[in-house]
Amino acid sequence: MFEHRVSWLGRSALLGALLGGALAVGAPQVAHAVYDDEEVGGYAVVIQQRRFKLAHEFALSGAVLPMNAYYKGWAGTFRYTLHFGDFQGWEIVGLTYSQNVETGLREEIFRWRAEPESAEFDALQVLMESNYVLKPAYAKLALFNSTIVYSELFFNAGGGVAKYVSSWRPGVDYGVGLRFFIVEWFSVRFDIRHYVFINGIPFVTPNSGIDNILFFAAGGSFNVGYQ
Repeated sequence: MFEHRVSWLGRSALLGALLGGALAVGAPQVAHAVYDDEEVGGYAVVIQQRRFKLAHEFALSGAVLPMNAYYKGWAGTFRYTLHFGDFQGWEIVGLTYSQNVETGLREEIFRWRAEPESAEFDALQVLMESNYVLKPAYAKLALFNSTIVYSELFFNAGGGVAKYVSSWRPGVDYGVGLRFFIVEWFSVRFDIRHYVFINGIPFVTPNSGIDNILFFAAGGSFNVGYQ
């Protein structure tokens, strides 16, 4: 009777070991069938090629320059950008013309001051620039779970020259933009840029200073030579 119990216990232990081994072997296979990202540390990685590729971009935008207290600029902008690939480009030329509208502050100054300084009312007229463009982010968004929208985030930095009423002034700029692709040859873009122009030579030219321009724009881009 004792030997029978030992034999039964041995068979039970052997059966349990075999069952446990089968579960141990089968469990990773099931997990691997559900999660295909174990080899990269548990993070899902999904990389897709960009659907829209830019080559020669011609952009037309309407802009507003709201920063000056004495006038507000309503501007039109043309830009040509050569895209080297998915991540870099060169905005070879950007040209902006500003139509300025005076604010009530200027009238108040004339009312209380007989001879206001003319430099206070010096307004931007034309802006020319060239920029390096970095495009690190490209996204595919679901709009109301019914439409796929492709977008691109880009940054720019460069320099240019501005024509004010009284003089030409050199400067630098930087900014950020967001693009939404409509079709291969057309996209809608939004730009925010900050310009810093030098008026005269600091510590040398009388009344020299620095002019800051904030620029908001929205418009369309036409892509030529897309792949």
